[in-house]
Amino acid sequence: MSEEAAKASGDSKPAPNEMTSKDYYFDYYSHFGIHEEMLKDEVRTNTYRNSIYHNKHLFKVWLKGVFTCASNARNERDLDFNIKVSFHGEVCDLEEESTYTML
Repeated sequence: MSEEAAKASGDSKPAPNEMTSKDYYFDYYSHFGIHEEMLKDEVRTNTYRNSIYHNKHLFKVWLKGVFTCASNARNERDLDFNIKVSFHGEVCDLEEESTYTML
């Protein structure tokens, strides 16, 4: 895809010869496979879990997520997904809600 076509389509990914280390890092983590690989790594996952569990005093935030799924009101064969995330910490509070329709 040419640079002009990428800009016209809204694709903000830079050309490979223009990518910085930051671009490579975020591109790598934007793919599903790396997250699946990390979660399947039991040693890594258990180490993270144990570190959090044994250092509870360092974590003074809470994160709450709600995921709901229902039939679409206009077409019951379609599904509506609603995701609501609440994050409350010492420095900031964030609430985000998104709704998606699967046709």
